[in-house]
Amino acid sequence: NDLLLAALVRALGKLLGEHEVAILLEGHGRESLQEDIDISKTMGWFTSILPVVLPIIGKNIEETIIAVKEALRAIPNKGIGYGFLKGYKQLPKFSFNYLGVFNKEDKEDWFLSSEASGISVSQNNKNGLWLDINGGVTASGQLAFFVRGKLGMKWMNDFATSFKQALEIVVDTTLVMNRSYLTPSDTQYLVRQDLLDKLQETQEIEAIYWANSWQAGLIYHYLNKTADDGAYKVQLQWRYHTAVNENYFMQAWQLALNHYPGLRVRFNWDHELIQIIDKKAVLDYRFRDIQKLKNKEAAIEAIRIEDRKEDYDLTKGNLLRVYLIQLKKEEFVVLYSSHHAITDGWSNPNLWGYVHAMYADLMHGKEQGIFLEDQAYLRAQEYLQVACRKPNAWLFDYLQGIDRRLDVSAWCKPSAKGIDILSYKITEDLLMKRISLSGVIYQSLERLINREGLTWSNLMMWAWSKVLCMYDHKKEHVVGLMVSGRGLPIEDIEQSVGLYINLLPLVIRHDSSASILSILKTIQKDTIMLNQRSYSFDVLNLFEVKDLQRSLSNVVVYQNYPRLKQEHDGDAGFHLTPVFDWARDFYHYPLHLIASENAGTLDIALQYAGELFEDEKIEEVLQRLVWLLKQIPAHCHEGESIL
Repeated sequence: NDLLLAALVRALGKLLGEHEVAILLEGHGRESLQEDIDISKTMGWFTSILPVVLPIIGKNIEETIIAVKEALRAIPNKGIGYGFLKGYKQLPKFSFNYLGVFNKEDKEDWFLSSEASGISVSQNNKNGLWLDINGGVTASGQLAFFVRGKLGMKWMNDFATSFKQALEIVVDTTLVMNRSYLTPSDTQYLVRQDLLDKLQETQEIEAIYWANSWQAGLIYHYLNKTADDGAYKVQLQWRYHTAVNENYFMQAWQLALNHYPGLRVRFNWDHELIQIIDKKAVLDYRFRDIQKLKNKEAAIEAIRIEDRKEDYDLTKGNLLRVYLIQLKKEEFVVLYSSHHAITDGWSNPNLWGYVHAMYADLMHGKEQGIFLEDQAYLRAQEYLQVACRKPNAWLFDYLQGIDRRLDVSAWCKPSAKGIDILSYKITEDLLMKRISLSGVIYQSLERLINREGLTWSNLMMWAWSKVLCMYDHKKEHVVGLMVSGRGLPIEDIEQSVGLYINLLPLVIRHDSSASILSILKTIQKDTIMLNQRSYSFDVLNLFEVKDLQRSLSNVVVYQNYPRLKQEHDGDAGFHLTPVFDWARDFYHYPLHLIASENAGTLDIALQYAGELFEDEKIEEVLQRLVWLLKQIPAHCHEGESIL
């Protein structure tokens, strides 16, 4: 109807000399108002009739098309229920009804004919309309309209000629367009037309949504950093000990970029914090041949440093880069670089698995077939647009009365004494120390987890908070808990790629009279509760913009990422098996604890602000953390005072 009505109002406006036209719009009324009700094959009269006032804007047809489209989209439920609510008095005298396509399929033995069939409506049935327009696409493939009216034959002929000319202009104008353009209704009125014109001036846009909570925090960091601190620039490196077809490797990554809309995101904050998903993006691919260099590892490090110095512009997109570095005929290094605003650790195995699968297909000469885009990311953002608008008073009640300040002055360098960690916004010198736990104690902890239905994350949260208690002597802490964010009711979300992670403010309370096990189970219960309600946060910005103070000063991440699946069939030379050997993923928080479990070992890393904390003290903190974990199996039924 958008295009047909744009032509109609241009024709009527020309004859009537008006800038807007009131039309009685008739529709089939079989709109999908509820997903669980399908009336597409139900017998009955569902016809909807409603009056609309359509504007005629500008001299060109494009402006009229946009104005008509926006006017129609603003009608609630496409007009269903108008008669019941308003009645049908004083309706417009011009009526329009597009009946759709009456085409004949090859398998059908009968079809509607356009031949004359006699009078189907009594001549005594007076509808009071000055102009009644009905039409559709006939079985022969022609767009045809039947016009009846009371305005005289000359006027009717003039209208028919004007309407036909307007339709031809619409067809000619839209046929030469090789791309689509969004209008405000396509963004749920999140973006005004003037900003839309700016955003899609050179690029075709697929969708626009609110920036999710973690993206909002990253935008804040991007706008407030005083220097390039390297935070949220992810660098991951792996090797292939086999020959790599460079052309197919590049194509495989481009196919991944085409498949995952979450990788084609850019941002704007002129009016609201929004993410823009472009329909197309060109992979930033870089090949380096260092076969002739003697010190190849130094050359690789130089490439990493060069990449870190090259900043990402969040407003322009292309927030990932892929380097293929050839060391030998059958040895290659891949440096994958991206900004954290478009992906997360839970996405990476899905992305790499897809790239390797596409590479194998290309090597086997398989046709790519029909392109299917990952819809989960788009559906998830649509879900969050509604969920994130809900009231979140419960969150403020949950945090009510909690002192979020953290006194870890005992860890600080003399020059950093007295600094409020909670309000410390930009980390300048990001450092990291690591420690691991394995063997008998690991097995004891694993048995406890399985027996009591706990998780490694529960244990890490308790141990970290308890370490904080040892230094600041507080009975409760607010710890930032990073979760995958994939608990939404969205089909195939586990296989999707994009930024889904969420940061939840978990309150941990220590009670000397309560057993360690009961505290662990409380942590687990509160974690589940936060996960279930996290998407009702009103765009859970990690920062209080009013005073630019952080809501959280310390974060714990348990990296229970899915494993990368390698499916080899046929010639092994057509498949790539990555060997990961280096990673850099810094956050800007002063304290950031990261844990992961693999092959009987618990790896723990503490990322910290080197300008604030003594290296020896951080080492001491990690040792105490591991000591606490070792005490859990033997003392889980005793109170914390035993420690």
